[in-house]
Amino acid sequence: SINRGTIHNSVITYNYTSGDGGGVDINEGYLKNCLVAGNEAGTYGGGLNRVDNPQTIYNCTVVRNSAGTAGGGIYSSVISRPNLFLNNIICSNQAAGNTNDIAGSVGSFRDNFSYCCSADLIDGVNGNITDSPMFVSSGSGYGTNAVLGNYILYKTSPCEDTGLNQSWMTTTLTNDLAGYARILPATDGTVNMGAYEFTLP
Repeated sequence: SINRGTIHNSVITYNYTSGDGGGVDINEGYLKNCLVAGNEAGTYGGGLNRVDNPQTIYNCTVVRNSAGTAGGGIYSSVISRPNLFLNNIICSNQAAGNTNDIAGSVGSFRDNFSYCCSADLIDGVNGNITDSPMFVSSGSGYGTNAVLGNYILYKTSPCEDTGLNQSWMTTTLTNDLAGYARILPATDGTVNMGAYEFTLP
C-alpha cells in the first residue's frame, strides 16, 4: 500500500490479497518505471488499485495479473483526472466480467489514461493505443500462477517513442527499469510507453 510515497524502478511480482490491489494499493503517491506482474486480488485491481487522490502512475508495465471481480491489471475509482495513468502498458491480465486489463467504478475512468497501451482503451484517444506492445516474450498464465516473460520491447513495437515526455525524465538520476536513460538520444527523443526504454532489434 502506498500513501504519500513513491515507488520507482521496482519489480512488484507474485503478491496476493483477498481484497483490492494485489500488487499495489495506492492512495496518494507515485509509481514510476515499475514492472507490476503476476499479482492477484480477490476483488478489484489485480495489479494495481487506484483510489481518489491526485498523484500519478508513470511508465509502468502491468502484465499477467488477475482479479476476482474486475480490473485484472488496474482498477481506478478516480473521476476525470487526465494523465493520472501516463505512458503505461497494461495488457495480458485477467478478470471476471470482461474487464481484463482496466476497469473502474465511474463511467469516465478511461479519461485518466493518456499515452497508454491497452486493449481496454480507445485507440487514438488521449494518445492511447490498443495494439500489441510486442514484448520480447509475453509469458503465460495469470496471477500468482503466471510464468512471466521478458517485457523489454522490440524496436518495431508501437510503444516505442510514443509516450509523452515529462521534465523528470531528463535528470541524470532517471533511468528505466533496465538502467538505461529514460529518454535515449539515439532515438527521436520521445519516451517509450512502459517500464523499459531499452529495446531489442
